[in-house]
Amino acid sequence: GGGLGGLYSSSAGDAAVDDESAASVGDAPDDESGDAASASGPLAGVARPHPRPRVVLISFGSYRLGVHRRDGDIDALALCPPHCTRADFFGSLVKMLKDDERVTELHPVPGAYTPVIKFYLSGVPIDLLFARLADGEKLRLPPLPPVPLEILGASEEGAEGETAPVPPSLGIAPREEFELDDANLVGLDEAGVRSLNGVRVAQRLLRLVPDLDTYRLTLRAVKEWALIRGLYSNVLGFLGGVNWAILVAWICVRNEGALAPVCLARFMRTFSRWKWPKPVMLGPIASSPPVPGVAPLSVWNPRANPRDAAQLMPIITPCYPSMNSSYNVGQPQLRRIQQELCRGEQIVNGIAAAGSGERGGGRKQRNAYEWEDLFAGKDFFRQHGHYLQVNIMARNAEDFRTWFGLCESRLRILIAGLESPEYGVQCYPFAKFFREKTLQAQGADGGGEDGGPHSHVTSFFVALRFAYGVENVDLRSCTEEFLYKVNAWDDRKWGMDLTIEHRTREHLPPFVFEEDDDDCSGSEMRKTDRKTTTATVQALRAAAEAEGTKAEDDRPDLSCASGDGGNKSGHASSLPTNPSPHKRARKNLPG
Repeated sequence: GGGLGGLYSSSAGDAAVDDESAASVGDAPDDESGDAASASGPLAGVARPHPRPRVVLISFGSYRLGVHRRDGDIDALALCPPHCTRADFFGSLVKMLKDDERVTELHPVPGAYTPVIKFYLSGVPIDLLFARLADGEKLRLPPLPPVPLEILGASEEGAEGETAPVPPSLGIAPREEFELDDANLVGLDEAGVRSLNGVRVAQRLLRLVPDLDTYRLTLRAVKEWALIRGLYSNVLGFLGGVNWAILVAWICVRNEGALAPVCLARFMRTFSRWKWPKPVMLGPIASSPPVPGVAPLSVWNPRANPRDAAQLMPIITPCYPSMNSSYNVGQPQLRRIQQELCRGEQIVNGIAAAGSGERGGGRKQRNAYEWEDLFAGKDFFRQHGHYLQVNIMARNAEDFRTWFGLCESRLRILIAGLESPEYGVQCYPFAKFFREKTLQAQGADGGGEDGGPHSHVTSFFVALRFAYGVENVDLRSCTEEFLYKVNAWDDRKWGMDLTIEHRTREHLPPFVFEEDDDDCSGSEMRKTDRKTTTATVQALRAAAEAEGTKAEDDRPDLSCASGDGGNKSGHASSLPTNPSPHKRARKNLPG
């Protein structure tokens, strides 16, 4: 969608696909009013004048921020007039989507913390939220001015000069979307406020950062780095899109005028040394309702709330009610994030040093770092001696989506249980799923009956390290309890299985070292796209050339690149590990 800006696409065609898919959602009929609901902004459908308030679709997340990936989902909010209810949203709209042949993998989740309808529309994944305004008059909006379809990369078969009310928002012109304000919170329940806050946070970030191009390139690079290095997943206890977006905004606000390579270097340096649990905040805590009529809601307050005080990596949302967006982060995940930030700091420092030498007329240093090194992966599976391989299996695609979603949401429990400082055990989870392609191919028809009981298999890995002197560790109680709880799920069907195996480095499956990783359907995990990475590297290299010479104080201190990853939080630091783990006995491990 808008914001692709040619970074990883040579044409507007990919952007048009997302815009057209999202536009179709805007054509959904409003059963209550008898009129057609139409969208605003880059999610615009075929807008028509409305005598009554209409439904407005507003994008948020990476799509709104302009850092949308080709394989990423579109986050959208359906902003509805007062006569629409959440029951209508999860009733008549879901029924209509079921009847639409373009819609696949429809998964309404009305009972979620933030109620959502998940589905694919013409192959594009969409997460659709619901909120209704107390004042429907604000939804009496005129349609946007028409834009020639060729701007969106329309096919040659389209009628010449045909127009549609979609703004030219392909990352070149600013987006035009319905703007929310604090008054829109009036009359909403807590779920409605949470639904609105995705849009409000995105709006706030776009207003705060001094240079959108710098912010977008820096954020794009950080997200790509986090994805490749196995750090991108809120569900698994790492950081998700909004967390990375807030961190990058914090850096950009404090480095006005700096281009993306400098902001990226300062991002790595700042947060590798950050004294967690000191919170990252873009402004004061918004603790009181911003306007009369808004319900008082609980906000992040570690002094008054012991649960908030126990959170390890607070990244606070900039809108009321101020909340910790990264409450899922655990000690193993924080350790890995810190260590990877130190590695990133070392690399960007080396790139800066090599660039300064070349500009000064010196010869390029031997083994100097390049931007590609920052986005190199796979070394995780060479860094440790022992791993646990968690296999999620099902007999067909539909069962797999359901079973995978359940297992993925429970893996944080396993990770927390494996972390045992009292027994000298540390775990290092890797936030990526790998499909076993040979088994997947056997059941490629998706039916399951001809592909055996496990035609869909995906694997997740956790590395294990042990303190000096530890000769025997029994992890069976932890793994067996986890397997029992998950496999005892009431809706589990035949063929839905979960297994845990112990692997040494020498016996890891070959697919973890392959270049192309398949993503898991229904997961926030996305596959590594080499085109996206290459385009990000090219954009960073061009920005670095434009930046010119680097200031001396941009060079990070490499002292934190070893040891415990710069952990200065006061929480459990890394245990001393044996440099030769294979020389020690390892008994009673799963598998």
